[in-house]
Amino acid sequence: MAFNFDMRFLNVPPKKITRESLIDFINDTSATKRLCFAMREQSMPLKEGYGKDVLKWFNLPFRDTIGPILEEMLGIHVCSRKDGIGCYYPCKKVEEVHALQQFVDKYRSVVFLRDKLDLSIALSMRELEVESGARTYLRQLEYLVKYEDDVDRTGEKEELVKAFESILSDFPFFKYADYICAVPSSKNFMRDIAARLNRFPDISSAVCWADKQHAAKNTEDGMTKFEMLEHSGFAIDSAVDLKNKSVLLIDDLYRSGITMQYIAMKLKEAGASRVFGIAIIKGLRNK
Repeated sequence: MAFNFDMRFLNVPPKKITRESLIDFINDTSATKRLCFAMREQSMPLKEGYGKDVLKWFNLPFRDTIGPILEEMLGIHVCSRKDGIGCYYPCKKVEEVHALQQFVDKYRSVVFLRDKLDLSIALSMRELEVESGARTYLRQLEYLVKYEDDVDRTGEKEELVKAFESILSDFPFFKYADYICAVPSSKNFMRDIAARLNRFPDISSAVCWADKQHAAKNTEDGMTKFEMLEHSGFAIDSAVDLKNKSVLLIDDLYRSGITMQYIAMKLKEAGASRVFGIAIIKGLRNK
Protein backbone atom coordinates (compact mmCIF):
# COMPACT_ATOMS: atom_id res chain seq x y z
CA MET A 1 0.00 0.00 0.00
CA ALA A 2 1.40 3.38 -0.98
CA PHE A 3 1.59 5.96 1.81
CA ASN A 4 -0.89 8.80 1.39
CA PHE A 5 0.68 12.08 2.53
CA ASP A 6 -2.53 13.88 3.44
CA MET A 7 -1.64 17.26 4.96
CA ARG A 8 -4.38 16.80 7.57
CA PHE A 9 -2.45 13.86 8.99
CA LEU A 10 1.12 14.93 8.39
CA ASN A 11 2.26 13.79 11.85
CA VAL A 12 0.44 10.46 11.62
CA PRO A 13 2.20 8.16 9.14
CA PRO A 14 -0.26 5.42 8.12
CA LYS A 15 0.36 2.00 9.64
CA LYS A 16 0.18 -1.10 7.52
CA ILE A 17 -1.87 -3.88 9.11
CA THR A 18 -1.33 -7.42 7.91
CA ARG A 19 -2.53 -10.73 9.28
CA GLU A 20 1.02 -11.47 10.45
CA SER A 21 1.53 -8.09 12.13
CA LEU A 22 -1.79 -8.39 13.95
CA ILE A 23 -0.93 -11.88 15.20
CA ASP A 24 2.44 -10.56 16.40
CA PHE A 25 0.64 -7.79 18.26
CA ILE A 26 -1.77 -10.24 19.88
CA ASN A 27 1.16 -12.32 21.13
CA ASP A 28 3.11 -9.29 22.34
CA THR A 29 2.79 -9.12 26.12
CA SER A 30 6.13 -7.41 26.71
CA ALA A 31 4.98 -3.79 26.93
CA THR A 32 2.10 -1.62 28.10
CA LYS A 33 -0.74 -1.16 25.63
CA ARG A 34 -2.85 1.41 27.48
CA LEU A 35 -2.21 4.72 29.22
CA CYS A 36 -4.77 6.40 31.47
CA PHE A 37 -3.75 9.15 33.87
CA ALA A 38 -6.68 8.24 36.14
CA MET A 39 -4.98 4.91 36.87
CA ARG A 40 -2.98 5.02 40.07
CA GLU A 41 0.18 3.60 38.49
CA GLN A 42 0.03 6.01 35.53
CA SER A 43 -1.20 9.16 37.28
CA MET A 44 2.18 10.95 37.61
CA PRO A 45 3.98 11.04 34.22
CA LEU A 46 5.88 14.20 35.15
CA LYS A 47 9.03 13.11 36.97
CA GLU A 48 11.67 15.22 38.65
CA GLY A 49 14.39 16.34 36.26
CA TYR A 50 18.11 16.17 36.76
CA GLY A 51 20.84 18.48 35.56
CA LYS A 52 20.67 22.23 35.34
CA ASP A 53 18.62 22.39 32.13
CA VAL A 54 15.72 19.98 32.84
CA LEU A 55 12.92 20.86 35.27
CA LYS A 56 10.76 17.75 34.68
CA TRP A 57 10.79 14.64 32.52
CA PHE A 58 7.47 13.72 30.91
CA ASN A 59 7.74 9.93 30.67
CA LEU A 60 5.27 7.77 28.76
CA PRO A 61 5.16 3.98 28.21
CA PHE A 62 4.68 4.37 24.43
CA ARG A 63 4.48 6.99 21.70
CA ASP A 64 1.48 5.62 19.80
CA THR A 65 -1.53 7.96 19.73
CA ILE A 66 -0.48 10.26 22.56
CA GLY A 67 2.79 11.30 20.88
CA PRO A 68 1.21 12.77 17.73
CA ILE A 69 -1.60 14.35 19.77
CA LEU A 70 0.83 16.08 22.14
CA GLU A 71 3.00 17.28 19.28
CA GLU A 72 0.03 18.72 17.42
CA MET A 73 -1.71 20.28 20.42
CA LEU A 74 1.28 21.57 22.39
CA GLY A 75 3.87 22.00 19.64
CA ILE A 76 6.46 19.81 21.36
CA HIS A 77 8.60 17.01 19.97
CA VAL A 78 8.29 13.76 21.88
CA CYS A 79 11.52 11.75 21.88
CA SER A 80 11.69 7.98 21.57
CA ARG A 81 13.34 6.03 24.36
CA LYS A 82 16.07 3.48 23.77
CA ASP A 83 13.57 0.63 24.19
CA GLY A 84 11.91 1.76 20.95
CA ILE A 85 8.44 1.81 22.55
CA GLY A 86 8.43 4.38 25.35
CA CYS A 87 8.93 8.10 24.87
CA TYR A 88 9.74 11.20 26.87
CA TYR A 89 9.90 14.96 26.75
CA PRO A 90 12.41 17.01 28.78
CA CYS A 91 10.68 20.13 30.14
CA LYS A 92 13.19 22.97 30.25
CA LYS A 93 10.70 25.78 30.86
CA VAL A 94 8.08 26.32 33.53
CA GLU A 95 5.54 26.97 30.77
CA GLU A 96 6.16 23.49 29.35
CA VAL A 97 5.62 21.88 32.74
CA HIS A 98 2.36 23.78 33.20
CA ALA A 99 1.09 22.92 29.70
CA LEU A 100 1.79 19.22 30.14
CA GLN A 101 0.25 19.15 33.62
CA GLN A 102 -2.87 20.86 32.28
CA PHE A 103 -3.08 18.22 29.53
CA VAL A 104 -2.80 15.41 32.12
CA ASP A 105 -5.45 17.02 34.34
CA LYS A 106 -7.92 17.72 31.53
CA TYR A 107 -7.65 14.31 29.85
CA ARG A 108 -7.19 12.22 32.98
CA SER A 109 -10.04 9.89 32.07
CA VAL A 110 -9.05 9.32 28.42
CA VAL A 111 -7.33 6.01 27.64
CA PHE A 112 -4.56 6.33 25.04
CA LEU A 113 -3.94 3.02 23.27
CA ARG A 114 -1.03 1.32 21.58
CA ASP A 115 -2.29 -0.95 18.83
CA LYS A 116 -2.27 -1.40 15.04
CA LEU A 117 -4.74 1.42 14.34
CA ASP A 118 -3.23 4.73 13.28
CA LEU A 119 -4.60 6.42 16.41
CA SER A 120 -6.72 4.78 19.07
CA ILE A 121 -8.37 5.90 22.32
CA ALA A 122 -11.15 5.02 24.72
CA LEU A 123 -13.14 7.78 26.39
CA SER A 124 -12.86 6.14 29.81
CA MET A 125 -11.82 3.02 31.68
CA ARG A 126 -14.54 0.49 32.47
CA GLU A 127 -13.44 0.57 36.09
CA LEU A 128 -10.28 1.81 37.78
CA GLU A 129 -9.66 -1.08 40.17
CA VAL A 130 -10.45 -4.76 39.67
CA GLU A 131 -11.10 -5.27 43.37
CA SER A 132 -13.75 -2.58 43.68
CA GLY A 133 -15.55 -3.25 40.39
CA ALA A 134 -16.98 0.27 40.63
CA ARG A 135 -18.17 1.49 37.25
CA THR A 136 -16.91 4.75 35.83
CA TYR A 137 -19.51 7.30 34.76
CA LEU A 138 -19.29 6.46 31.04
CA ARG A 139 -19.36 2.73 31.82
CA GLN A 140 -22.63 3.25 33.68
CA LEU A 141 -24.10 5.14 30.73
CA GLU A 142 -22.90 2.47 28.28
CA TYR A 143 -24.38 -0.28 30.47
CA LEU A 144 -27.79 1.39 30.69
CA VAL A 145 -28.00 2.04 26.95
CA LYS A 146 -26.71 -1.41 26.00
CA TYR A 147 -28.46 -3.71 28.48
CA GLU A 148 -31.38 -1.82 30.00
CA ASP A 149 -33.10 -0.70 26.82
CA ASP A 150 -36.59 -1.58 28.05
CA VAL A 151 -37.07 2.12 28.84
CA ASP A 152 -36.27 5.22 26.82
CA ARG A 153 -32.51 5.86 27.07
CA THR A 154 -32.43 8.94 24.84
CA GLY A 155 -30.88 11.02 27.63
CA GLU A 156 -28.07 8.54 28.22
CA LYS A 157 -27.38 8.30 24.47
CA GLU A 158 -27.15 12.07 24.28
CA GLU A 159 -24.61 12.07 27.11
CA LEU A 160 -22.49 9.53 25.21
CA VAL A 161 -22.74 11.62 22.02
CA LYS A 162 -21.58 14.66 24.02
CA ALA A 163 -18.58 12.68 25.30
CA PHE A 164 -17.59 11.82 21.72
CA GLU A 165 -18.17 15.40 20.56
CA SER A 166 -16.02 16.80 23.37
CA ILE A 167 -13.03 14.71 22.32
CA LEU A 168 -13.60 15.39 18.62
CA SER A 169 -13.67 19.11 19.34
CA ASP A 170 -10.39 18.98 21.29
CA PHE A 171 -8.21 16.33 19.69
CA PRO A 172 -6.59 16.75 16.27
CA PHE A 173 -6.70 14.12 13.51
CA PHE A 174 -9.84 12.23 14.62
CA LYS A 175 -12.04 15.18 13.69
CA TYR A 176 -10.74 15.20 10.10
CA ALA A 177 -11.83 11.67 9.20
CA ASP A 178 -13.65 11.23 5.90
CA TYR A 179 -16.11 8.64 7.26
CA ILE A 180 -17.45 7.31 10.54
CA CYS A 181 -18.24 3.62 10.99
CA ALA A 182 -19.66 1.76 13.99
CA VAL A 183 -18.38 -1.76 14.61
CA PRO A 184 -21.30 -4.02 13.57
CA SER A 185 -23.18 -5.49 16.50
CA SER A 186 -26.49 -7.08 17.39
CA LYS A 187 -27.07 -3.97 19.52
CA ASN A 188 -27.81 -0.92 17.39
CA PHE A 189 -27.00 1.88 19.83
CA MET A 190 -23.48 2.46 18.46
CA ARG A 191 -24.98 2.95 15.00
CA ASP A 192 -27.34 5.46 16.56
CA ILE A 193 -24.38 7.31 18.06
CA ALA A 194 -22.52 7.25 14.73
CA ALA A 195 -25.57 8.73 13.02
CA ARG A 196 -25.80 11.50 15.64
CA LEU A 197 -22.15 12.42 15.09
CA ASN A 198 -23.26 13.98 11.83
CA ARG A 199 -20.02 15.83 11.12
CA PHE A 200 -19.00 12.67 9.17
CA PRO A 201 -20.65 10.67 6.39
CA ASP A 202 -21.77 7.43 8.07
CA ILE A 203 -20.83 4.12 6.41
CA SER A 204 -21.91 1.85 9.29
CA SER A 205 -24.57 0.17 7.14
CA ALA A 206 -21.89 -0.81 4.60
CA VAL A 207 -20.10 -3.25 6.95
CA CYS A 208 -21.42 -6.49 8.42
CA TRP A 209 -20.62 -9.94 9.75
CA ALA A 210 -21.89 -12.74 7.51
CA ASP A 211 -21.63 -15.21 10.41
CA LYS A 212 -22.52 -13.54 13.71
CA GLN A 213 -21.61 -16.64 15.70
CA HIS A 214 -17.99 -16.42 14.57
CA ALA A 215 -17.97 -12.69 15.28
CA ALA A 216 -18.81 -13.33 18.95
CA LYS A 217 -16.71 -11.49 21.51
CA ASN A 218 -17.21 -13.74 24.54
CA THR A 219 -13.66 -15.04 24.70
CA GLU A 220 -10.63 -13.60 26.45
CA ASP A 221 -8.08 -15.56 24.41
CA GLY A 222 -6.65 -13.32 21.70
CA MET A 223 -5.83 -15.97 19.12
CA THR A 224 -9.19 -17.70 19.59
CA LYS A 225 -10.95 -14.41 18.98
CA PHE A 226 -8.80 -13.70 15.93
CA GLU A 227 -9.61 -17.11 14.44
CA MET A 228 -13.32 -16.51 15.08
CA LEU A 229 -13.11 -13.18 13.29
CA GLU A 230 -11.36 -14.78 10.33
CA HIS A 231 -14.36 -17.11 9.93
CA SER A 232 -16.92 -14.35 10.42
CA GLY A 233 -17.23 -13.43 6.76
CA PHE A 234 -16.74 -9.76 7.50
CA ALA A 235 -17.86 -7.81 4.43
CA ILE A 236 -17.65 -4.25 3.16
CA ASP A 237 -20.05 -2.99 0.52
CA SER A 238 -17.99 -2.38 -2.61
CA ALA A 239 -20.14 0.63 -3.43
CA VAL A 240 -18.34 2.60 -0.69
CA ASP A 241 -15.25 4.34 -2.06
CA LEU A 242 -12.53 3.87 0.56
CA LYS A 243 -9.52 4.63 -1.63
CA ASN A 244 -7.17 6.97 0.27
CA LYS A 245 -9.95 7.74 2.75
CA SER A 246 -9.65 7.99 6.53
CA VAL A 247 -12.20 6.22 8.70
CA LEU A 248 -13.19 6.86 12.32
CA LEU A 249 -14.17 3.47 13.73
CA ILE A 250 -16.24 3.54 16.93
CA ASP A 251 -17.25 0.81 19.38
CA ASP A 252 -18.64 0.53 22.87
CA LEU A 253 -16.08 -1.70 24.62
CA TYR A 254 -12.37 -2.13 23.86
CA ARG A 255 -10.95 -5.15 25.67
CA SER A 256 -7.98 -6.46 23.72
CA GLY A 257 -8.93 -4.34 20.71
CA ILE A 258 -8.64 -7.31 18.36
CA THR A 259 -12.08 -6.78 16.79
CA MET A 260 -11.43 -3.12 16.04
CA GLN A 261 -7.96 -3.87 14.67
CA TYR A 262 -9.29 -6.71 12.51
CA ILE A 263 -11.89 -4.39 10.97
CA ALA A 264 -9.23 -1.73 10.47
CA MET A 265 -7.14 -4.28 8.57
CA LYS A 266 -10.11 -5.05 6.31
CA LEU A 267 -10.84 -1.35 5.75
CA LYS A 268 -7.23 -0.79 4.72
CA GLU A 269 -7.33 -3.81 2.41
CA ALA A 270 -10.32 -2.10 0.78
CA GLY A 271 -8.30 1.07 0.21
CA ALA A 272 -8.55 3.17 3.38
CA SER A 273 -5.37 5.10 4.13
CA ARG A 274 -5.90 5.57 7.86
CA VAL A 275 -8.23 4.12 10.46
CA PHE A 276 -8.69 5.86 13.80
CA GLY A 277 -10.52 4.25 16.70
CA ILE A 278 -12.61 5.59 19.58
CA ALA A 279 -14.29 3.27 22.06
CA ILE A 280 -16.51 4.37 24.92
CA ILE A 281 -14.75 2.29 27.56
CA LYS A 282 -11.58 0.22 27.95
CA GLY A 283 -11.62 -3.02 29.90
CA LEU A 284 -9.27 -3.04 32.88
CA ARG A 285 -8.07 -6.63 32.74
CA ASN A 286 -6.56 -6.34 29.26
CA LYS A 287 -3.40 -4.28 29.67
